[in-house]
Amino acid sequence: MNKINNLLIIITHFNNDSTLLRCVKSALKIVNGSDILLVDDCSSQLSFRRIIKIIDQYNINLIKLDKNYGVSYARNIGIDYSITHNYFAVTFLDADDFFVANKFELNLNNDISIYNSLELLDGSDSLDVNEYKVIKINDHNNENLTLLLEKYIKTPNKVPTLTSCWAKIYNTKLLEKYKIKFNTKMKTFEDVDFLFNYLIFCENVNFNNEAIYAHTNKSNLNSLTFGYLQNRNSMFGFLQSSRTLRTLLKINHPNIKFNLNHLLACYYSITFIRMFANKNLLDILNNYFFIKKRLKSNYLIKCFKGYDVLVAGGNKEIKDLVIKRSIIQLTFALSKFAKKRYG
Repeated sequence: MNKINNLLIIITHFNNDSTLLRCVKSALKIVNGSDILLVDDCSSQLSFRRIIKIIDQYNINLIKLDKNYGVSYARNIGIDYSITHNYFAVTFLDADDFFVANKFELNLNNDISIYNSLELLDGSDSLDVNEYKVIKINDHNNENLTLLLEKYIKTPNKVPTLTSCWAKIYNTKLLEKYKIKFNTKMKTFEDVDFLFNYLIFCENVNFNNEAIYAHTNKSNLNSLTFGYLQNRNSMFGFLQSSRTLRTLLKINHPNIKFNLNHLLACYYSITFIRMFANKNLLDILNNYFFIKKRLKSNYLIKCFKGYDVLVAGGNKEIKDLVIKRSIIQLTFALSKFAKKRYG
């Protein structure tokens, strides 16, 4: 099998040694071991001892961080490595995910190549997709960035192609020239913000309909990437990514009518519901005071007044309760919708 040259696969890892071998084997179908970099985000000693065996067996590169900095920091280390070692392009692979393609192309004329991906219910060590339940196919369909951005603005939760950094190949020259990195202060939407920031500087965007990447989901709530965080403020990374999107549209897509209020209200609704997923009475009470404080913001009310629930397929009851600042009713409603959606 012909392997791709000049492409670095960056695998970020934190205590995922149980799935790492599957991940590495999938990467080895694409490149040689010397073109794989594992950035370990200070895993436990037990986990690290296990991954060393994989590192040695397949001769892949390793950078071990001295403390747990987070996935954005780990990916940035990988970007620096790719620039220092003169790779033409990079792609990202999480340690609990894997490539489903046996090979894919590296086109030197593209600033970015955007592929499709799959979401699978985890539960196997196999690289055979047939051994998994396919939850969703993340298909960009139209092969047109303008149309994809317009769809994202209207229904952001239905365009996963633009909410992840993986299943894409990035040109390191652009990363280096414009100093594009992941925002390490963001705990959510850092992928979205990174991608929008990168797209600002892209002239040649290539869409490929092949599904090359499998993102695995566990069968429990805690596995949600957009799940509940102890620091509630960190769940609102969409505020930053939306600002970056505004810049992208202003520079490259000025004809798109960007309804920031609609987009933000979409994400506020999604986030408020997920805050109440499987929470005890104390969590619900803390969420009540957290949201009550935010309902004092006239800007938040303005966002929801500009929220077209029919376009977004959203929830009119949440919109009406936010606008009325009916915090008690809103708390009950969010708990109800969270239970219905997440069990």
